[in-house]
Amino acid sequence: FPGWTLPGVMGLAAATILLKSQNMLPGRRTVVAGSGPLLLAVAAGILKAGGHVVAVVDQASRGDWLRCLPSLTGRPDLLWQGAKWQLQLRRAGVPVFYQSAVEAVEPVEPAEASGAGSEDFRITLKAVDGDGRTVPGGQRQLLADSLVAGHGLVPGTDVTRLLRARLRYAPRAGGWVAETDSDGRTSVPGLYVAGDGAGIAGAAAAGAHGELAALAVAHDLGAVTFAVSEKARQPLIDQWTRSARFGHAMAGLMAMREGLVDAIPPDTIVCRCEDVTRAEIDDAARCGARDMNQLKAWTRCGMGPCQGRTCGDVAGALMARHAGSREQAGFFTGRAPLRPVSLAEAAGDYVYADIPIPKAAPL
Repeated sequence: FPGWTLPGVMGLAAATILLKSQNMLPGRRTVVAGSGPLLLAVAAGILKAGGHVVAVVDQASRGDWLRCLPSLTGRPDLLWQGAKWQLQLRRAGVPVFYQSAVEAVEPVEPAEASGAGSEDFRITLKAVDGDGRTVPGGQRQLLADSLVAGHGLVPGTDVTRLLRARLRYAPRAGGWVAETDSDGRTSVPGLYVAGDGAGIAGAAAAGAHGELAALAVAHDLGAVTFAVSEKARQPLIDQWTRSARFGHAMAGLMAMREGLVDAIPPDTIVCRCEDVTRAEIDDAARCGARDMNQLKAWTRCGMGPCQGRTCGDVAGALMARHAGSREQAGFFTGRAPLRPVSLAEAAGDYVYADIPIPKAAPL
């Protein structure tokens, strides 16, 4: 949405890090928007830290949440935690706008600001249907100095893309995931994947999946026999199945809605590292770019410090509208380094004096 790159607008994960690691609030008056259980967790965390939550904006409907309840039967602890978060919001008088999404964010003049300062935003909300498409008549505006937004989680496929493992596109699992068997073996011999790299299923499921992958490694290396492996394997599969049921339901709830992608205005920045707008992505596709790597080469989308981790999913959805599908649009090829590396880290203890000076050439 327009304005998502403004200072004071951040992701749900960033707000969580501020709250838990730095004991800092994202702002004086915060709007929490997006989808999934992290909305409630972050809003409750802000209240607990003494902040003010202007509103929670959820793209899902009450019916969407109710349909997820059966998946919580195996995780009563999470059901109870969610109920406590809801109670905290009610007690604090925080309104929750269901089937709503952020349409735009823009700075306001000091005279309109909600607090002592001129950095406030006017956040325009819109009503949306189940596909995220705009519903007429549901627009409202909020004033806040911070917006925390997040639309789902994306599997970590940096390593599997770098090592050229086969991937498949699975929207209900969060997007592109490595093709694996039930024990985490990939198409690359000796490469195993566990947890969210194989699909969003939650922390509890990731732990069980990690043990399954470790057991597969031990078996493949000959450290345990087939009989021992099979005896230990079934309880782990049962544990993973119970835990993943909740995780898959939440991933479906948080999945990107096509209508929200369609509604992105042409001048909205998609790749903030390289300032690439939707219009530039559409133009590249119309001029012949047919997959994500061609888009990257033509526009620099995904070439910045984040290496496409922030923009890749939305850029892929936009390219799919021209290529025909997410599978045809593909994904950014993994490149090393997978995370930003400083020159000092690359150079190590190497100093200027270590540079060999060649002898002067004869005149």
